[in-house]
Amino acid sequence: MSIEHKEKIVCPDCGKESEFVVWESINTQLNPQTKIDLMSGKLFSFTCPYCNKTHNVNYGLLYHQMEDQLMIHYATSEQNAGEAIESFEKLSEGDLIPGHKLVGVDYTFRVVFSQNQLKEKIGIFDMGLDDRVIEIMKVFMLARLSETNPELKIEEILLEYSEGAPQKFAVRLADGNWVSTNFIQEMYDAIKEEMIDASESGKKEYIVNTNWAIAKIKGDN
Repeated sequence: MSIEHKEKIVCPDCGKESEFVVWESINTQLNPQTKIDLMSGKLFSFTCPYCNKTHNVNYGLLYHQMEDQLMIHYATSEQNAGEAIESFEKLSEGDLIPGHKLVGVDYTFRVVFSQNQLKEKIGIFDMGLDDRVIEIMKVFMLARLSETNPELKIEEILLEYSEGAPQKFAVRLADGNWVSTNFIQEMYDAIKEEMIDASESGKKEYIVNTNWAIAKIKGDN
């Protein structure tokens, strides 16, 4: 099920208080509109009814794409991430809802640490891509950019896609500007063939990010 509650929000501009809906968890099969609102940013967007200024509201939530047996927890702290992983450990045993055993479940579990990462992960899985390969690609892309443009200070790299297909990697620089580099399908295929064990689904690789990819490249995992 989807779980929501209302909280009082103080507008940073006018200082007035009003209500904002916070989603603790969303189930896309039961509430498909919540996925649309998440991907558009509306789920985290607060518009003050008094001054009409819009602000991003940051909060963690559990994203449950039940039809595809996918759960992604957006954690806002390391402690929250640890709690999410503990919950996933229990859920992976089949007890998705306390007291209600579901037979034959084969869920993919992930933990992310930003709204952008959450939206990116959803898109990756919707396209049928392997997020482990994508994260390894990012590390290679970042290494290449650092070699060719050593003056660049990179803050974030995200996969961009349109019409159900990957297009490019968008790179956010420390100065707030963005640059991009093309998504190379041949590179994706080669990494998947050479670096991902086909016998390991990776469904319980709870945190798949840059650090995970670096460790994978080094052979540490």
